[in-house]
Amino acid sequence: ASDVYKRQLEDRLKAIPGVESAGSTFGAPLGSTGATGTAHVEGRPEAPPGQEIQAQMRSVTPGYLETMGIPVLRGRGIQDSDRPGGVEVALMNETLARILFPGEDPLGKRVQVTVSFGHGFPFRTVVGIVADTRNTALTREPEGGFYVPHRQAGPGYMTVAVRSRPGMASLAEDIRREVVALDPNLPLRDLETMSQVVLEEMAPTRFFLSL
Repeated sequence: ASDVYKRQLEDRLKAIPGVESAGSTFGAPLGSTGATGTAHVEGRPEAPPGQEIQAQMRSVTPGYLETMGIPVLRGRGIQDSDRPGGVEVALMNETLARILFPGEDPLGKRVQVTVSFGHGFPFRTVVGIVADTRNTALTREPEGGFYVPHRQAGPGYMTVAVRSRPGMASLAEDIRREVVALDPNLPLRDLETMSQVVLEEMAPTRFFLSL
């Protein structure tokens, strides 16, 4: 889907009564999608084979961190002004900041992660530090993570997250209706609440604990 379509869809979803925010990502939390590459700090020698530092890279729209409740601890988040032709920027999580910059301030430094999404491998200026999240599994420790603006480094496929006000009934039908209204030929692949995602992730653990 085009960037214009994604922005229009997010705007329509935000207008649904009861919706607080919406944002999109490639690499949904606890999902099978995602991308991992080698992280390299500008000006430093490359790590020897077998000692490379790995980092997940997630392409997100400006509203994603707010929607998922991921706080920006220092600096700033992804903004609408982060567009092609501008300064290539990125956020990193606390884990990656500790690994790459022990005892240093990462803000303003330039880091490359070898994930392209068809946009090459530019060095990106670190503009913010965000809290760690368990993106791949609830039972694994947080991994080093890198967030980049979707407009600067986004693939065609994205997952849209919607946050509703507490106590709201399911907005599934409202969301489905807005998707169809924007493009009736675009199928809605999956529609799940985060509670359902977490339950599915914990199902094997609960099964073995029951045994």
